[in-house]
This record gives sequence, structure tokens and C-alpha cells, in this order.
Amino acid sequence: MDSPAAKLSYNSQTIEVRNESFDLKINNRFHTIMPHGTLVTSVSFINDGRVVTGRARYFTYSNYTLMYDLQHPVDKDGFEPVSLFEGAFGWVSSIVPSSDLESSMFAVRDRVGAISLFDANGPSTTIFKNLLRYWPFVNLNLDVTKKDANTYASPQAGYAGAFKKGDKLESINGFKPGNKEAIIRYLETLDPTAPVDIEMKRGDQSIHSTEKLNTLQARMPLLSFVPLENNEWLCWSPQGYYAASTNGERWGGWVINKGVNAFAEFHPIHDFKKQFYRPELVKMIARHSSLEKAVREFNETATQPLSLTVGVSEKLPPSITWVSPATDTTVNKSTVRFVASVFSSSKLQSAKILLNGRTVLRRDQISIRQERETPRYIVSFDLDLPGTDNTINIFAENENGTTLSLERVLKMNSVETGIEKYKPEPIFIERWCFEAHDPGLHA
Repeated sequence: MDSPAAKLSYNSQTIEVRNESFDLKINNRFHTIMPHGTLVTSVSFINDGRVVTGRARYFTYSNYTLMYDLQHPVDKDGFEPVSLFEGAFGWVSSIVPSSDLESSMFAVRDRVGAISLFDANGPSTTIFKNLLRYWPFVNLNLDVTKKDANTYASPQAGYAGAFKKGDKLESINGFKPGNKEAIIRYLETLDPTAPVDIEMKRGDQSIHSTEKLNTLQARMPLLSFVPLENNEWLCWSPQGYYAASTNGERWGGWVINKGVNAFAEFHPIHDFKKQFYRPELVKMIARHSSLEKAVREFNETATQPLSLTVGVSEKLPPSITWVSPATDTTVNKSTVRFVASVFSSSKLQSAKILLNGRTVLRRDQISIRQERETPRYIVSFDLDLPGTDNTINIFAENENGTTLSLERVLKMNSVETGIEKYKPEPIFIERWCFEAHDPGLHA
């Protein structure tokens, strides 16, 4: 590739980005920019002279934006990112700095049309740099040889620790690592700001050294905007506040990460309407380019002041899991006992039962029992089923909102006809899913 993919100038500096070589040309000299194995999809200066690039990792759906400080290279030939900006749904197609030359704001647009508004100097979280570069520790790489599959130290320029090239890795914080991927997975579980104790062998000699993980600052968008079909749209902040067109909110929802041992939960964004539908606040965030200033102005006239420390994860509607029947099934009797487990961060106010889309059973026919003052409730009821295919849902409500359970499908055996009714394929509706983050980390 002879011609550059992008060429920009700022204060007599000229940069060229070449998609295939990932080189940065500054004033007729090429410099290496990390990470390799990614595609540069866009590039721009922001108003203070730092460079922002849109990146896409090959063979994955990982899209992100990285910022480089041209005044502070890693060494005389290389630059590494100082900040990572998350929130793109597709490849970043354009980056636009603020028209205010004193502002650190910039906007990112991706290929699906979503627009994210960032503050380059806004609140951030320190994260492990992970696979954004080749070595996991500051100026210290770990190489795995094909010959014996062992891991060895490979100090880089500027390393001042105790290890030398060829020292064999024994343990990290007492953890006996396997391949390099297992090492990376383990390091991801650590506090990125905490020192790491490494033991290596140099011949028969055991050597210990305390190293620092490679880190950078991660920033979430102040606001994200998605244009939808039929002129609908949705705009939201990472803390959960949102504005939407008439039908826009039905296309979005929050994914709540429950950890590696449990399925993530999806909550439609309209479940949070009572707590987080704040179109005036969204306008203020865009006007002030600051959540804190926007909340301060909003609270001056609000009857219910907002808190910066409360986010989506603290205002969840109930979460419903079927216990019995645990799966869709065929039954031989018309009266069936149903049991569900409901997790509710606040008191469970009510539960309704829907049979084939219609509300059935009175309140006194539904048992709601809290488990020993925990946030978990057991909802149970008996239901008489007609001699057809039946769909059953539970509708649960707390002070934060309402949740409709996944449907449970029960089919009655039909001795008379022996015919099973045709069940059409479900219709898949694409929705925009956003992962709920702890606002304490980003606000």
C-alpha cells in the first residue's frame, strides 16, 4: 500500500496512517504505533494535539477508539495508546473534534450510524492493557518458546527490574501459569494498580521481582445516540439516563453481567422509564459536556433530585427464573404446579400470572414467600390448563419497575386426536444491548 489511508496536519506536524503497516508518519519519519493485528479505520487530531484513532481487531467484533500522545512516545520510534474509549457498535468511520478549540470533547461515529460523545480528559478507570500490546508488564515481555513450551523473560527498552532475558517463569503471585493466554486471563483478574510478585529461575537460582501491570485509562461516552428505523432514535448515558422517540425505547435494553458462573440478564430499557427517562437531563449533558454539571442544574428545579452514585445496577426491576417446570414440556394432567424464583433488589410488590396472554388468578391464589430476608422470593401457584398448547408468563413488579418472565410453554397430551398443533417459528427482533457499568467507576 503506497498511498496513506489518512493524512493530517497540526501545528506543522504531519501524520500519515497506513492501514496495512500501522505506521505513523510524523514529519517524514515513520513510527510504530501499537497495537498490531488491528485495522486503523479512522484518525483525527483533537484540539490539544493528541491523536485519536478508530481501531478494529481482525477476526473479532472488537471495535474501540485509542488516543495517542505524540509528545510522549514510548521510545524514539514507538507510540502506545494512553486512553481507550469504549462504546462503538461497529467500525469507527469518523472522529470529529469539538468546534470549541478549548474543549477536549470529540464525537465518534461508527458504521452502523451510532454516535458517541467523549471527553478526552473526563473521568476514567484504570484497566489492564491486556492484548493491546505484546508485553503484559511495564517494559517486560513474556515469551513462550515452541521448543519446550516454557515462558521466559524478555525485557524491553527501559526495563530496570531484576530479570534478564532467558529467565524462566515459575509463578505470578504464587500462581503457576500455563500458556501465555492462561497468563493473560489470570492477570485480567488482578487489581490493575497493584504490584505483582513474579518468581523466575536463572539456572538453579530463584529470583523474585515486583513488577507493574501495563495499564491505560478507559473512558465511557458521555452520551450515545442511535438512529433507528422509521425515524425513531434512542440516546442514553452509561449511568442509565435516556431520551427516546415515541417508539425508540422498545429497541434498547441493558445487559446485566452476573459473572462467569451465571447467565447475563437482559432488561428492556422501558423497564426503567420511571427511574431513568430524563430527556431534559440528556439535553443538559450534551449542553454542558459534563454529567456532574448537568445533574447539578437538573436538581435545582427537580422535585426528586438525582444522585450521581446511583446507576442502572442499583435500580433493577425484578429478575425471574423458572424453577418448575424448568423447561417447556408436555403434561398429562390439566392442573399444574408452577414455581419461580424472583430476585428483587427492593421489596417485591406484586406478581401476576398470564395464561395465553390473559391475566388469570387472584392475588390470594398466588403464593409469594421471601427467603429469610434475602432479596430472593419464591412465587408459586396452581393453574388449570385448557386442552391446548399453553404459554405461561409471570409479571413481577417492585418500586423500580416491572419484568415479564420468559414464557413457559406447556402442551397437553391429546388422546382423542393424537395431533400436535403446529407451532410457528419465533420472530427474532434485533435490539440494541448496552452493558450496565457501575457508575462509581465512571462518574
